[in-house]
Amino acid sequence: MSKPFYIEAMIKSTENIPREREHMSTIETIAAQLGFALNDVKTIIHVLLQEADISVLKIEEMFKRHAWEQIALEAHSIKGSASNMQLSELTELSTALEIVAEQQDPQQVEMLINNIKSSLQQLHQQL
Repeated sequence: MSKPFYIEAMIKSTENIPREREHMSTIETIAAQLGFALNDVKTIIHVLLQEADISVLKIEEMFKRHAWEQIALEAHSIKGSASNMQLSELTELSTALEIVAEQQDPQQVEMLINNIKSSLQQLHQQL
């Protein structure tokens, strides 16, 4: 049996995720944590962001049709990629989107789509 999951608390918690460390960008921090060269991490994240951008476009089209299950699946895909690269904000946002899509909550889905787009834009700016 799993613990109860409170989506409002998760969404609220994403508001407090630091966008940058004091003097290291998210990407620099990830490179250091993984022990990879910064340029290698940038290349990997660049590919991830290209795929995530495509996924967001798909999600926006699915949202118009209220294709909740497909939105959840696409959010799950973003979550997996983001998690593999330790992109915590994107991981949490896509997890939340997956859950609210399953709950068929259009207001929360729309808000999370916009938050994911904003997170992706910030990551693009770091490359």
